[in-house]
Order: sequence, then structure tokens, then C-alpha cells
Amino acid sequence: MLGPLEVRAGSGEMLEVGGARLRTLLIMLALRPGQLVPASQLIDGLWAEQAPAAAPNALQALVSRLRRALPEAVIESRPAGYRLVFDPRDTDIARLDEQKLAATEHRIDADLLTGAAEPLVAELEGLVVAHPLREPLAARLMRALHASGRRSAALEVYEQTRKRLADQLGADPSAELSALHLELLTEPPDRAPHTNLRAELTSFVGRDAELAQVAGLLGAHRLVTLTGPGGAGKTRLAAEAARAELAAPPDGVWLVELAPVTDPAEVPSAACSPRWPTGTRCSCWITASTWWPPRPGWPAASWPPARRSASWPPAASR
Repeated sequence: MLGPLEVRAGSGEMLEVGGARLRTLLIMLALRPGQLVPASQLIDGLWAEQAPAAAPNALQALVSRLRRALPEAVIESRPAGYRLVFDPRDTDIARLDEQKLAATEHRIDADLLTGAAEPLVAELEGLVVAHPLREPLAARLMRALHASGRRSAALEVYEQTRKRLADQLGADPSAELSALHLELLTEPPDRAPHTNLRAELTSFVGRDAELAQVAGLLGAHRLVTLTGPGGAGKTRLAAEAARAELAAPPDGVWLVELAPVTDPAEVPSAACSPRWPTGTRCSCWITASTWWPPRPGWPAASWPPARRSASWPPAASR
């Protein structure tokens, strides 16, 4: 993309790298300087669907040729692949990629400071998949998960990162990542978010605009009702909008299941669940309903807890 491949020795002398496959191997390693490139990825990039029967041996032979062609280069062999050790600033593409990634990290740091952690989780999960050995990204994902009330998921990210570092590099997590892990492990109970929201098994993506709109309505009204057809994703949107507010209410965020309630007289007892901590006060409500106004016979004065101040129909698709 940026012109022909050129390799120079420390003295400035131009070095010849002959053969298309040898140049391809060098480029694939140089695009991820200092990172382990799995052997399977190298084989796919070199031979695509025409890999030889003994592809790992053929790859090893190519690496040996590249080492002879570039005697100053340090190409480390690992059980899972190969790593080119050199300063990332020595390649144009790697430098541009690094600058782009650093800018993304700075933007994420700024977003985390604003408290908007939940929308960052999916983005950080994708970045960690793309850069599995980049510990600062793992740390940011841990912080975003923790700020979203998902402490156990944050601890699991650490365990996965620790295992990858051990398996692929034979190394332990950095002091910074280990300190963050210890901080989450030893966090006092009174600092943990007060909530009974369930930890979701999947990420919530593609609804940033809706989450922002619900957050704006919550800032202006005590009661926000999400209406729409069954299966449109109202309950999940309500839960994620509530999760984003974990740090705001002094008494936490609590889920009240009203789907099983059929008798209007049971609404107050369901809303004042005994599972809530004693003395919990409600500052605002989010409800998800396929119907409005309430069914006949439901007490308008006692439920909802405040008048319906805003209605918001979500998109029909999840």
C-alpha cells in the first residue's frame, strides 16, 4: 500500500529479500511487531487453500531462509507461532497502526472518565480479540466491565489474559495489570454496585443511540416507559439503560419483575421487594410494556409510582 518493500541494515545498507513468499512472511511478521503471529495465520497468508501437506515444516524452512537473509533480525520461535522483535517505529504501516490504536485508547480513557462504561464493553471486547496480548486493552476492558457492575466478568478477562501470556509468551501479566486484578479482588463490599441486575451472557451492541435517548429521558422524568411489540427488545434495553445508571442512584439499581403479577393489589408488594436492602428509596423508574395504559382495575394512583412522564417506542428489531 505504501510502496515497494525495502529492508535496510543498521548501517543503512539495502538488504535483498528474494521470493514472493519470503517477502510475504516478512510483511506479516512486521505488521505485528513484537507480537506473536500464530503459525496457522502465517500458513493461511502464505499458501491460502494450497498449503503443502507438511505446512508447519515448510513454514519453518521459510523462517530459516528469512533469518539468513536478515542476519540482524530477531525472529523468535514459539510453540504457537513466530515473533519478529524490533522497534515498531521502524515500519511505516506499524507506526500508523500504533498511532491509530493509541488514539483509540485515549478516546476510550476519556469515555471511561465520563462514566459511560457499558457502551464501551463491546468495542473493547473486539479490540482485545484483535490484540490479545496487549495488556493495556485488557485493563481497559476490565475497568469498563467493573464500572458496568460486571465484576466477575472483569476478573475473567484477567484470567484469560494471564493464560494467553503464559501459553504464547511464557510471561506473567505486567505489574499494572496484576495491581488492577488485586484491586478488584480486594474491593470492599460497600464499594460494589448495589443492584440485582443479572449479568448478561452476550454483549449489547448497535443500540447506542437508544441508550442515550433513554438516559436523557431518565434525567428529565421519574418514570420512563418503553413500549413496543413483544420481542422487540424492550426488557433488555431497559436493563442495559438501568445498568448504565449504576453509579448514579445512592441506593443502587434494582430490577422488579412484574410479568408474573396478575392481581393489581400485588403491584405495591412486588415493587417493594423484600430482596431490596432496608431503607432503599426509588428516585426513578424504567418500565417495559407491550400495553399502555394499565389494564382495567390497576390502581392509577398507586401504580405507576409517578405519572407516566415520557413514552419511548424502541425499534422493532433487537
